Amino acid sequence: MRNMNIQGRRTFLNGALALAVAASLGAGALTLGGCGNGEGQADGPAQQAQQDGAAATEGGAQGSNGDSASQGDSSAQTFAEVAATFDASALDLEYSKRDTNASYDAASATKVVLADGGCSVEGAGAAADGIVVTILEEGTYVLSGSLSDGHVVVDAPDTAKVQVVFDGVDVTCSNGPAFYVKSADKCFVTLADGSENALADGATYAADAEDEPYGALFSKDDLTINGAGSLTVEGAYENGIVSKDDLVITGGTINVNAANDGLRGKDCVKIADGTITVTAGGDGIKSNNDSDATRGFVSIDGGTIAVNAGDKGIKAEFYARIAGGKLDIVSADDAVHSSLEVLVAGGEMTINAGDDGIHGETRLVVDDGVIDIQSCVEGLEAQEVIVNGGDIAVEASDDALNAAVADLTSGDETAAAAGTAQTPGEPSQMGEGAGGPEGFDGSQMPEGANGAEGWQMPEGMDDFDPSQLPEDRGGRGQMPAGETLGDWSDEGQARDFGGKGGMGGMGGGMAQSSSDCLIQINGGTIAFNAGSDGLDSNGNVEINGGLVLGSGPSGGMDGSLDYDLSTVINGGTFILLGSVGNTAGLDQSTQPFVSAQVSGNAGDTVALADADGTAIASMSAGQRFTGVLASCDGMVSGQGYQVVVGGAATAVTAGTDASAAGMGAMGGMGGKGGGMGRF
Repeated sequence: MRNMNIQGRRTFLNGALALAVAASLGAGALTLGGCGNGEGQADGPAQQAQQDGAAATEGGAQGSNGDSASQGDSSAQTFAEVAATFDASALDLEYSKRDTNASYDAASATKVVLADGGCSVEGAGAAADGIVVTILEEGTYVLSGSLSDGHVVVDAPDTAKVQVVFDGVDVTCSNGPAFYVKSADKCFVTLADGSENALADGATYAADAEDEPYGALFSKDDLTINGAGSLTVEGAYENGIVSKDDLVITGGTINVNAANDGLRGKDCVKIADGTITVTAGGDGIKSNNDSDATRGFVSIDGGTIAVNAGDKGIKAEFYARIAGGKLDIVSADDAVHSSLEVLVAGGEMTINAGDDGIHGETRLVVDDGVIDIQSCVEGLEAQEVIVNGGDIAVEASDDALNAAVADLTSGDETAAAAGTAQTPGEPSQMGEGAGGPEGFDGSQMPEGANGAEGWQMPEGMDDFDPSQLPEDRGGRGQMPAGETLGDWSDEGQARDFGGKGGMGGMGGGMAQSSSDCLIQINGGTIAFNAGSDGLDSNGNVEINGGLVLGSGPSGGMDGSLDYDLSTVINGGTFILLGSVGNTAGLDQSTQPFVSAQVSGNAGDTVALADADGTAIASMSAGQRFTGVLASCDGMVSGQGYQVVVGGAATAVTAGTDASAAGMGAMGGMGGKGGGMGRF
């Protein structure tokens, strides 16, 4: 027996969703239930940069701090030009031995005691001047004590590797960073075992003529945080923890509360381990170098990470990689976003997003891991959405999986064209549409999407109020006034769903279709409940393997399957419930399918059976439906089958074209997604 336990961990979507599939029609039943950095490399998780790709949407949006090379330089390459050189295998995804080694020799280290009455230094390489401590040389420094309005500065040669041990440090600076790495090759902040440490800044900074800092813990050079202590960072001015080069975290308990971004590494953010909690008015975890295709990435290999963000949960310019760890992301915009590519190769993610669950502008690949998107507008979105493995559950107010033409214009380029580019060093305005909704306090996050008629929301979402959803961002997923996903009246079904598709809906726009758009399912398990289309491609859909179980709406111009060009079924098992539409474009499939114009409601059991009535596959409907499309390995073309809804059987014949598959009614020329076919 093989169990599809998407949540494994929680009941999938509206409850039990069971599937039983025969290995072949003549065999016994198989039951499926429920649904180089030169420092030496550490022996750690294998770093896999597996996928190739290209470019971008919001790539240059840099918040307030002007550290994007694309600003103000007419000779600079556009984001699309830089993105064209991207190669994931060229990224430095490794951790150095010193990154992961938090040990130090306390006996030989320089000791610094912080105190409002005057700081003291015992040893070489550092100097104290009242409430300011400056570290001037390479070495190890152990800090303890507190400052109510002072700061610590690292101003060492650019070849120096400096280790600063926090052993009971509490520093607040009213007009600048509490801890400021002004110059070094690399700074290691080590959290001593069992220690509790805190850094905080004020809401206003004194200007630095050379380069104004913008974080409570701010480094101009590479920064690593390791150890087994705790660190709390309050970023009142702008950001919490910032590195203008690499930001690496390999241990510790880290809590960040920031007015804008929580963790920000311009060149990259790499997380190997640790317990990290981020509450941010802007992005939770961010890498924003948009001028070098070997930089601008976020890579997570481990740790327990909770993000509550007023904008995006995780944002990368070129590459977002999740290969391990346990993540819980609540965001007003996308939960995981890359202006180019995303790879999910492991780990567990729980997502509640105000826009996309996971967005890769050109390419999104899922190789492994558990993805539980409990609320979003669209679940997985990219020009190419490739699922090779993993367990995926999506509750979406719009499309569950969406392949749409990539926008290669970066955010900075768009802002410059509109005359709205922000002045370097100017604090971000944290109003609606910038760093989050006005008055955002880190707790006012969307709870989910209003379910369709009869839909039971996932566990923990009983108190959901649809009014909590953020404003539509980018024109996706916003329902007409006065309607909900459960409005399948004649009036509701006649509404205009035009916009994205090739041919457009009734009154809809002529949005772009392209053969570059692809949803490809090669393995894994996918279960969804979609307010709009389930699988929606502005180009093609390929199902080559895996298990797909989904419910889409039965009214309007939407359904479980929507494609502009073609859908090809070569393998795998799926049951899609929605509305009967046009299956033209499926005739190149090598694996037969069946479809039936039958109706049912949320909670009804829907089964695919052979001619004798023996069940091959079954599921529980997530919402009202008027059609069933199904296929499984071993299905024989021309052979009779039954689609059974609530005990009532309808005879169908398997095939690879509309007539052989028992299609009763033809759909229009596509709905919101428009184009060749819809189901």
